[in-house]
Amino acid sequence: MTSNFHFREKYRGEDRVPESNGSRDKRRDNMDSDTPEAGGSMHIEADRTMGERIRALRRERSLSLMDIAQRTGYSVGYLSQIERGLSSPSLRTMVALGEAFGIGLSGLFSRGASASEGDSDGVVVRASERGRMDLWRTGIDKAILTPHDEAFGLDLYLMKIAPGGFSDEDFFAHSGEEAGVVIEGTMELNVAGSSWMLQTGDSFRFASNRPHRYRNPSSTLPTQVLWATHTPMDPAKGTRMPRKPVPLRQNPDGTFSGGPAEVDPGALSDE
Repeated sequence: MTSNFHFREKYRGEDRVPESNGSRDKRRDNMDSDTPEAGGSMHIEADRTMGERIRALRRERSLSLMDIAQRTGYSVGYLSQIERGLSSPSLRTMVALGEAFGIGLSGLFSRGASASEGDSDGVVVRASERGRMDLWRTGIDKAILTPHDEAFGLDLYLMKIAPGGFSDEDFFAHSGEEAGVVIEGTMELNVAGSSWMLQTGDSFRFASNRPHRYRNPSSTLPTQVLWATHTPMDPAKGTRMPRKPVPLRQNPDGTFSGGPAEVDPGALSDE
């Protein structure tokens, strides 16, 4: 079933409207600086902690803001705002930053066990040690349930989506696979232009190179999803290959644009 997948702005209840490419690109650099209207100091602290984490990762690698801007496509000013805790990045922004640092999304979580910490031996993550990512601007709270280790391609997340929360207003595509199960509430999942309304107990799987996005359509009830991602491995290096995230928009004829090339959902495979 195909859907228009109409999003509403988190905490504002305003319908998003179509924009020109120029205004959309300009807004992308500024939209993450919305003030934390519904979370107060908790959201401010989350943004500050994440900003410090990103700055530390950049400095550890002797990278400049310009280096990261060139790798992600985001402006230096916007990246500086994120590092100072003045902007709340979206999930897509965090994926791009993880790729820029060469650690993937799972390496950006501000807390949690790693494969070399404590007595876990890279196997166990205690509930108290879970890394969390509070993406309050789009209503997503994400916890990683597996130790971060670039020698493994599989990550498992517990994702909470607030009423009206969503992944991004654009579609998103990258290498790898994804699968999951809705353990509470309702989620609308759109893959390559086809939409499904998933209820508690429903599950899914798709190739991540197919344009995808999701949301919680409820205005009152939260959603929880157990979400697994798999990133292809580089056999020569024994580490994950770059995911190469690409934002995409669906055109009236069903094709997708916005990335390095036009994408026809009928031509996308699960390989």
